[in-house]
Parts: sequence; structure tokens; C-alpha cells
Amino acid sequence: MNSVLHYKGYSAKPEYSADDQIFYGKVLGISDLVDFYTENAKKIESEFHQAVDDYIAFCKEIGKEPQRAYSGSFNVRISPELHKQASIRAQNDGVSLNKVVDAALREYLDQEKERYVIVAPKEIVESFALSTTSRQDTGKQNYSNPGYCSGYFYNVKKEGSKIC
Repeated sequence: MNSVLHYKGYSAKPEYSADDQIFYGKVLGISDLVDFYTENAKKIESEFHQAVDDYIAFCKEIGKEPQRAYSGSFNVRISPELHKQASIRAQNDGVSLNKVVDAALREYLDQEKERYVIVAPKEIVESFALSTTSRQDTGKQNYSNPGYCSGYFYNVKKEGSKIC
């Protein structure tokens, strides 16, 4: 069940107030307050649409550009040391810090997806030309890309696609 409404690039998650006996919500992701409410659950989506349309019309009337949710740009506050380490690593890897954050967020959001373990003979896995190194702590093999251990091919994202 998806309880988030979408319309013209705006989103809202309606709620119910038992005290007031109304359904209500506000547009998410913008600092302007655009809210809506109704006593009838069947009208909540149309009330949301009307609130968005009214907001866009009001902005036009006063000569203001309507805010857009989620422009793709945001500030991240992290420790200076983490910033330094990430920046140096990104430079060494030849990627921008934006690409690093993008990849980290995709990995974070991808955690809910199903993970698979594929069993394959060692020869098949080796045909993927994966690089190997020995792990000091366990003696098991470590692969920098999805790889195998003892003839098994793994695609597990929990450890950043590094598997023993």
C-alpha cells in the first residue's frame, strides 16, 4: 500500500486526525507551506491536487517561482576528517565527491532489495577475471568485485560488494 500522493512533481503523505476527525496533509520537500484537509477520505487526493494548483497559481500571481521538491542538490554535514578521507579517496579513484555520495545513497536505498547468492563452479567464476587477494584476518579470499569463496559466486551488497 502506497500512501504517498504525487502530482505535478509534488508529493504529500496524508494523515488522519482522530481529534479533529479530518484527513490532512502538506506538500513534502519544500519550505513553503502548502497544506490541505478534508473530512471525506475519498476527497483527499483531489484536495491535494487543488492545493498544488492553488499554490502554483498564487506563485504566478505574485511573480514568484514555485519551489520544486528535490532539485537533486543538498548539503551534507559530516566531520572534517570524513570529508578529507572521502575527498582524497575520490580523487585517487578519479571520481567526483558527488559521484561518491550518489553511489552511497543508491547503496543505502538498495539495501531493501533482495540479495542473491549464486553457486557456480570455480572455473566459471574465474572466467569473470576477478582479482583476488588474501585476507589477513581469516585467511579467506577477498574479491574487489562480486566474487567467490571456495567456488561460490556471491553478489552481496552489505559489505560494499566485497566478499570473502
